[in-house]
Amino acid sequence: MSRPTVVTRPTIVEAIWGLDRGGAEVLLLERLRASDRDAADYVVVTSRPELRGLTSDFEELGIRVVVAGPRRVAATVKRLRPAIVNVHSPRPALWLKSALAAGYFGRTRPRLIETIHSERYGHPAFEYTSSRLNPVLDRVVAVSRAVAGSQLARLAPRLDIVRPGVDVATISQWSRPQTEALRGRFDVLDTRVLLAMVAGFRTAKNHLRLVHAIETLARSGFTPADLVVILAGDGPTRGSVETAIRARGLGDFFRFVGNVPRAWRVIATADAALLTSDREGLPVVVMEAIAAGRPVLSTDVGGVSELVADGQTGLLFDPTDAAAAIGRFVGDADLRVRLTRQAAARRADVDIRHTAAAMERIYGVARPRSRDPIRVVDGLA
Repeated sequence: MSRPTVVTRPTIVEAIWGLDRGGAEVLLLERLRASDRDAADYVVVTSRPELRGLTSDFEELGIRVVVAGPRRVAATVKRLRPAIVNVHSPRPALWLKSALAAGYFGRTRPRLIETIHSERYGHPAFEYTSSRLNPVLDRVVAVSRAVAGSQLARLAPRLDIVRPGVDVATISQWSRPQTEALRGRFDVLDTRVLLAMVAGFRTAKNHLRLVHAIETLARSGFTPADLVVILAGDGPTRGSVETAIRARGLGDFFRFVGNVPRAWRVIATADAALLTSDREGLPVVVMEAIAAGRPVLSTDVGGVSELVADGQTGLLFDPTDAAAAIGRFVGDADLRVRLTRQAAARRADVDIRHTAAAMERIYGVARPRSRDPIRVVDGLA
C-alpha cells in the first residue's frame, strides 16, 4: 500500500517595520484576510515591538507575528527558513537586500520580493543605496504606476504593479443610521458638509496646508455651519497642528478623534475624504473613500490620480489651491451629488480580492477560484 502524499505548505514571511495603524500595515492585514490562508503558512515579522496596534488583528486570523527587533530581521528570517519573503518597509528591505548580497542565507536563500508603497522616502542617499541593491531581489511589486517609475524601483530584475485594495463588501454596507449616530458623537449634525482627513500626523501629510486653507475660507465667509473637518490619526506633528489651529481661532472647524480602529467608518460618515499630502504612494484612505462611495479631495501627488478622476470621482488640486478646491466642493451641492454618485460606481476597482489573487499568483500559491480577478502588469522595469 502506498503512503499518503503529505503536502507541505510553503512559509511566506511578510516583513514590515511596525504594526501600527498605518497605510501599508492596514493593506497587509486586509490582503491576508482576503487570501487563501490554507495555501501557505503566513508569518509577519516586525521590527518595532512598541508599534503593535494591529498585532491582535493578525493573530485573530491565525497568522503568527514575530518581533525581530531592529537589525535582527535577516537573522530571524534565516531561522524561519521561508520559501518567500515579501518586505514592505524601507529599512527592513535594505537590511534583507544587504544580507542577500553578502550571501548570508547560503543554501536557505528565500525568494525576496520588495513591495514599494511610496515614490520617495525623503532621504535621497538612502533611496539611492537601497535601489542599487535591487538586482539581488527576485522582483519588485509597486502599488501604483507612479511608484513603479520612481527611483526606488530602479534596477528591479522584474517589476509588477499590483494595486492594493480594501474590503469593499464591508465598507459599502455602512448605513445611514450608523452615519447619523457617528455624526452625533462628533457633534456635527448641524454642519452642511463634513470632510474627513484620515492620516498620520507626519510632515509629509502636511496638515498645516489644510489649516491654512481653512483659514483662507474662514476669511472669505465660511463658518463651521458650512464645513467641519474630522482629523483622524496621531503622530509627531499633531501638537504643532493643534497649536496652529488655536492661534488662528479655527477650533470649531476641526474635530480631533485620534487613532480610530476601522477608520473607514470616519470616511463613510463624511461627505468626502480629504488629503493635503506632499507625497503619497496609493493611499488607503482613497480606496476606502471609493469603497464607501465618497469622493476624494486631494493634492495631485503620487498614485492618487490613478484612482481619482478630477471632476468625476473627486477634485485634484495643486498644493497652492487647497482652499479653492475645498470651497468649490462645499459651495456646490450639485457637484457633491455628482461626484458621490460617480465615486460609488468605481467600487469594484478597489476590491481587496483583486490584490489577494494577484499576490497569490506572484507567490505561486494560487488555487482555482470561481473568479480570478488578476490585475498584474509585468515587464515595466
